[in-house]
Amino acid sequence: MSRSSRFIALARRLWGWFPLTASGLIWGAGVAWALGVGWFDRKDYILGVVGAVGAVVLVLALFTVVLGAVWMGWRLKGDNSLVGHHHVSMVVGRAKETGLVVVVPWFLLVEVDWRLVRPEAEVRVARSGGQWTEWARPKKRGHYHDIVREVTVADVFGLCSIRFRRDQRVSWKIEPDPGALEKSPTFRQLASGEALSHPEGSPHGDLYDMRHYGPGDPVKHILWNVYAKHREVIVRTPERAMAPVDRLQALLVTGDDDEPAAAMAWLATENSHQDGMWRLGVTGQTTSEGDKHQARDAILRSGSEPKPVDRQQVVSFLDGGPAGTSMVMVPGRPGPWLDELVPALQASGRPVVVWICIDGLRHGAQASWWKNEGPSGGVDRSDVAQVIAALRGVAVDVQVVDRDTGAVTSADVMARGSG
Repeated sequence: MSRSSRFIALARRLWGWFPLTASGLIWGAGVAWALGVGWFDRKDYILGVVGAVGAVVLVLALFTVVLGAVWMGWRLKGDNSLVGHHHVSMVVGRAKETGLVVVVPWFLLVEVDWRLVRPEAEVRVARSGGQWTEWARPKKRGHYHDIVREVTVADVFGLCSIRFRRDQRVSWKIEPDPGALEKSPTFRQLASGEALSHPEGSPHGDLYDMRHYGPGDPVKHILWNVYAKHREVIVRTPERAMAPVDRLQALLVTGDDDEPAAAMAWLATENSHQDGMWRLGVTGQTTSEGDKHQARDAILRSGSEPKPVDRQQVVSFLDGGPAGTSMVMVPGRPGPWLDELVPALQASGRPVVVWICIDGLRHGAQASWWKNEGPSGGVDRSDVAQVIAALRGVAVDVQVVDRDTGAVTSADVMARGSG
């Protein structure tokens, strides 16, 4: 964070303790005028009574807000408002009760609201009488041990308001959301079965199982005779008990909008049941040699404790692994990570398959002379094209995977579509 950003944040926090709102300042100015001019100068008793009543209202509003702020500060201190939720497990994008329950007495006559500063999350407060229960929808993965909330206490007239922050020592583990990736047949190759395949069959499993067609399935595996009779698209799939025993080596590259890439890495560790049969690296974190818990912790810490991509770490990870093709999962939005990754792949020389992970595509904002509509969601197609152009020359293959739909598109198809 720059010096100017820190100064603005500090000024905002200090301003939060100033008790009067804009309406309160106008109200106070009116009270001062009524008392000063009407009572002391003109001896207008009616105007003086109005000013006195206004002053009483302002003092009561200030008193209730200060009392409410003290109450909320005490309730959010330590375990005063926690209901058996000292360790909370959540998933990015999914709302869940956090265990914070605050009781606000009715006689305080204040409006209380708060937001989560760390971790970044949307907050919804379920009110039932005087008991308020917090629900949160996290936006970023991570393992957090210090939860920071910004609380705002205001009176019912909107004259006074106090905003302050309160830390709470609670463990939150926020996992990435795999979305449609866990249902996509393309990623069933990451699932492990027995350590050895059948000696008379293919090492990747014989095509004995059947299921409905999904995005990314080879057309040659479609059972056309079944489609002709029943109008259902069915494909042959390898039986999952006969998984390949090739050692998986994957690298998660972190950066802006890296949640889809983290979800893919998380899915790889979830489905790799054999210890020592895979190797996962996360930029800025330690390398895991088949230890699922260590790998998950590295993925989570890359969200809560982000670090820039180190070119030398990438080279060391790729060169230190087994021979063969490695899998590299990257965000769909270019950034400083791309300037470090491309030279690292060139220096290593190891063959890699790059997976560009996104949450849908968009074509940018649609502007007109009377309005300017912002982008709807996902990553801009031009950003993905920039990442593809930078990585196509240093990778043996580049694929684009959409977490929203589970669809996989090759870089060549994406380039033709954008052209």
